[in-house]
Amino acid sequence: MGNIDVGKKLNKLFGILFYSSLLYVPIIYLSANSDITTLFIRVFSFDTLRSGTFFHLWFITALMSGVMLTNYMIKNVKTATGLVIALLLLAGYWLSDIGQAFNIPAERNYMFYVFRSLLGIPLVYMGYLLAKEGLLSKISNAMAWTLFIAGIMLMMLEVPLCQWFIDGYARERQFPLFSVPVAVALLAICANTATKENLISRAGRDFSLGIYLIHPFLLYFIVPWLESKGVKVSTMNLVSAFILSWFIFAIMKKWLPALYGKFNGAGIK
Repeated sequence: MGNIDVGKKLNKLFGILFYSSLLYVPIIYLSANSDITTLFIRVFSFDTLRSGTFFHLWFITALMSGVMLTNYMIKNVKTATGLVIALLLLAGYWLSDIGQAFNIPAERNYMFYVFRSLLGIPLVYMGYLLAKEGLLSKISNAMAWTLFIAGIMLMMLEVPLCQWFIDGYARERQFPLFSVPVAVALLAICANTATKENLISRAGRDFSLGIYLIHPFLLYFIVPWLESKGVKVSTMNLVSAFILSWFIFAIMKKWLPALYGKFNGAGIK
């Protein structure tokens, strides 16, 4: 098996994490009631080292660990063993996520955060194998669509089924069991469907990462503003943040390409 350019990928991910974390420093400052001491403690804490300055940036650090461990497994672990490790990590994350159904407080459900931090390992490793072995091209569109639709239905059923079987609380999931096969099916559909480039495909390529990185920043201001206007619909919050994030990064790419590049890891060796 080959290997991956660990240094370059880690440098890019670190750059994305660094500049995204800087973006949220003002939010921390406002949340801390403009207290400099609290801001300093929050920014220079282990939590920031582990997952950046805002809750959703954990995924970037998870990808960093995924790149490093995937490179190790490529060179030192048999494929079958690597797949077993990947599946065990996914199972651990799923089971700890189900702990939410028992109404376990976040501060006690520490294994959830452990497995979430390790999520990048199975995802990057399995993605590498899919690409290396050309497996996506072997999945027919009919099979992919069947898996996609069935997986979505099973994801929707997971919460009520878990509540019924374990007599627990109905809690939304961060990691439904069938989210991985659904993602693979969607990737196969996209990879095997020949389409001309359009507005949506260009936006996905150019702005999806940026939208993910900055939408919580915008929600911090959008939610109270909409509530002040009497709008208390979460869907409206999300749609507004999505459209505004798209608009901001479209402007940034055209007029501030250097800043746009910082949030996308461009120009990092």
